[in-house]
Amino acid sequence: MRVGVLDVGSNSIKLQIVDAGAGQPPLPVQAFSTVVKLAERGHSNGEIADRAVERLIIAIREATGAAERQGVRELLCFATQAIRVAPNKDAVCRQIRSATSVDVQVLSGEEEADFGFLAARRWYGWSGGRLLHVDLGGGSLEVAFGHGEEPELAVSLPLGVGLLAHELLRDDPPTTAQVAALEERVSAGLSEIYDRLDWEGAPVLASASSKTFKQLARVCGAAPGRRGTLVERRIKRSDLRACAQRMVNMTQDERAQLRGVKASRASQIVAGAVIAHQIMASLNLKQIQICPWSVREGILLRHLDRLDNTTSRRDTAVAGRTRQSRTTKRRSTAKAR
Repeated sequence: MRVGVLDVGSNSIKLQIVDAGAGQPPLPVQAFSTVVKLAERGHSNGEIADRAVERLIIAIREATGAAERQGVRELLCFATQAIRVAPNKDAVCRQIRSATSVDVQVLSGEEEADFGFLAARRWYGWSGGRLLHVDLGGGSLEVAFGHGEEPELAVSLPLGVGLLAHELLRDDPPTTAQVAALEERVSAGLSEIYDRLDWEGAPVLASASSKTFKQLARVCGAAPGRRGTLVERRIKRSDLRACAQRMVNMTQDERAQLRGVKASRASQIVAGAVIAHQIMASLNLKQIQICPWSVREGILLRHLDRLDNTTSRRDTAVAGRTRQSRTTKRRSTAKAR
């Protein structure tokens, strides 16, 4: 079965098309991405501006067109922080539905953390032990921790790259005071999570997803994306610290020349480097592995689980009716004799 998962994020929309079936890993077919930058609000009250909604509708139309051309039978669409916190989110979702016929499921912060953790758990398996997973997006940071497939701790914090870059890093390059304010914001936001982890015990494995972490891993020397998803990629905190210190002294144009950094994200990658390093420092992580799967895969995996359960129940019911029919037939035959 060919399925598409459409992620409406703060910076961009991303469509992942996969061939999937119950009990099988989803196999990528095609990926589609368009920058929309919903985190750049048009109103002081946080509403998504009309021009941003127009960009979003155009991007979704292009994505659904790509899905149709690839023979996608089912499209799962979800939105995260940028739409979740917008006062006009219901109106935006109605506009999208009216213009594209796509129903957008707006995830809560906890749901987003849950799905990201599920994806990481399925990727690393039970050998991951006590797993800590972070997902650094444009509008929010999700942190989840647990021993099983469902996290015991799942939180979403307003510490996204786009959001904090817009609020705190107003100069290019940023000033020392601006960088310090950014570090303090992240540290304060993570203080309670550190206390919980200190009580639970250090994670056996720490993993991260999101474009920001992937780009930072590449800047720090990880293998390029063309090497495939099975190549292990990780970031050491010491390397990330050096990377962040270098970036805060660069202009946007200079950062765009770094390996792995796209020009469209060069304005935010310095905030991403500072935030990612502060996450690792605040949670006392010496290194973090880059997980190829994220919220999109988590949603897809949960959807496949439901299909598998439905099929199992249906097969069980059919088998029960068949056994009952055979029993009735045998009894009828015995009476006739």
